[in-house]
Amino acid sequence: TKGWYNLEESNDDIYKKSKLKQFLRCLNLMMEACMRTLLTNSVNEYAAFLKTCTASQVTVTDCNTVVNDANFRRPPLFAVDLAVEGTEFTYSSPLESFVNVPLERFNDLMTQTQSITRVERVVMRNLFWSFEPVMKSVHPSEEWVSELREEVRTALASSVEPLKKYLETYEKYLEFLRLDVDAYVAQAEEDYGGPPPGLSEDERNELNKPDLNVNELRKMAEEHLQAKLEVEDSVPEVIDVGAYHVSTQKVRRLLADKHQETATKLLDLVARKTGDNATDASGEFQRIMDRCVSPRFEM
Repeated sequence: TKGWYNLEESNDDIYKKSKLKQFLRCLNLMMEACMRTLLTNSVNEYAAFLKTCTASQVTVTDCNTVVNDANFRRPPLFAVDLAVEGTEFTYSSPLESFVNVPLERFNDLMTQTQSITRVERVVMRNLFWSFEPVMKSVHPSEEWVSELREEVRTALASSVEPLKKYLETYEKYLEFLRLDVDAYVAQAEEDYGGPPPGLSEDERNELNKPDLNVNELRKMAEEHLQAKLEVEDSVPEVIDVGAYHVSTQKVRRLLADKHQETATKLLDLVARKTGDNATDASGEFQRIMDRCVSPRFEM
């Protein structure tokens, strides 16, 4: 009986003395060795891939000038958008995630193999099993795994530094990003828009406010139109920063549109103020004409 290969065996004592038990044990050891070899190779290859993809030396000069290592010919590993959060420039994903997420996948390679059931538990269904026997595999706490994980962490953390430097190149746009366009135009009207329409000469003198300065308002509008062109010229739509493909299109469009909006509102202010002045002048001429044709001026 001990020599039988009975897959329907239900007696644990007989199974322990059978040749089938020895065969399945040998098979299990072979599977564990094979899985350990495959997993060790996979972990090393994954780590080597991440370290290679993040090995580029990057020099950040300005928004539009990023020099990547000429010897580094791999395409970027990650894609991220430059974004605006409140009144600050940021990235669409936290920079820590570019370190933590690949490391989580690194750990998953091993943790997911810690619960693979041994083949004899699957095959010998009629035996009573008080526990779920699992195959031995590479454990995340092994020394070589821990050392390799730290190497990957260091490589990923280093690859994030150029992203931080690139974000700093947008600090020159922070003041304009935080600008309240309506308040800015209202202040321009206060400074250069002249007195409000419909005032008499005495009221104007009492108010003691400078006359409408069309040239200054138009100059401010032209400066914003020029700034819009400079933004479109200096801020790229996309740029590679080492291991990262950065899309800056949204920020580029936001800044350009805000300059255009500011210029348009300033020009609208000029049109409105000159219209008000024209209306006041027309009314004043009409009053002069009315006095000229009054009876006391008739011959």
